[in-house]
Amino acid sequence: MVANFSLNTSEINKWEKNVLQKAHRVAFPLAIKGTLNTLAFNTMRESRETIREDFTNRNKWTERSVRVIPVKTLKIVDMQAETGSALDYMLDQEVGARRSSKGEHGLRIPTGAAAGQASLFPRKKTVKKSFRRGQMKILNMAGKGRGAKSKKQFLLMSIRVAALRGQLPFVFLQFGKKSGVYKVIPHGPAPSPTYRRGKTKFSRSFKWGRPKGTPGKETLKLIHSFGHRNIKIPASHWLSKSFERVAQQSANIFLKEADRVFNRFVR
Repeated sequence: MVANFSLNTSEINKWEKNVLQKAHRVAFPLAIKGTLNTLAFNTMRESRETIREDFTNRNKWTERSVRVIPVKTLKIVDMQAETGSALDYMLDQEVGARRSSKGEHGLRIPTGAAAGQASLFPRKKTVKKSFRRGQMKILNMAGKGRGAKSKKQFLLMSIRVAALRGQLPFVFLQFGKKSGVYKVIPHGPAPSPTYRRGKTKFSRSFKWGRPKGTPGKETLKLIHSFGHRNIKIPASHWLSKSFERVAQQSANIFLKEADRVFNRFVR
């Protein structure tokens, strides 16, 4: 006696058509898409952590500039996830750069005083609005120093004139090879408009107005420095190093994504 067995493969063929082919057409691209996006977002988080630890951050602007453009298509040849920063200076930080002054003076660099710090360098805070380049009105000494007989005397005249101007306390001063924009802060009592020598009374002639403090007791606060003609920005490779650390997990990330996606199609 022989038992004959036959197998109806129509249901298997239907399952293969509906599940396996769909998995091949959709699941595999979804796994690749998920892997690329996971790598991109992990690189973003790693890069932001690098910026927090290695950079001098004056606010969250630089850290938050690192963003992701994820993959949205299921066409494998067109898949590309991007991680990076749109800020120009972050490219300089990544690959390095050299900046040089093309003018008569050095590069304009805001100091710590412009940010309200006690120390000039390094600046760790954001420059105050009133000390930004476009907001500062610098005293123009053209024509006001004709009576100066030396550079030292011209500097003193510039400081005295700036001390008179409540609205324009900023003046450009050059001390040898060092130059910058200074804020002149008057101190002490202002001289009286009259004075006596014995019994004779004299009147002072304030050519540019009555001083707001005692002449010669002004203090200078360096707001913008022009002391460097060349600046080298070393390459930090903040993005490439972050990607290299994340890329070591790419195989594990793909397997995890593949399991997650294929399990949805074989249920």
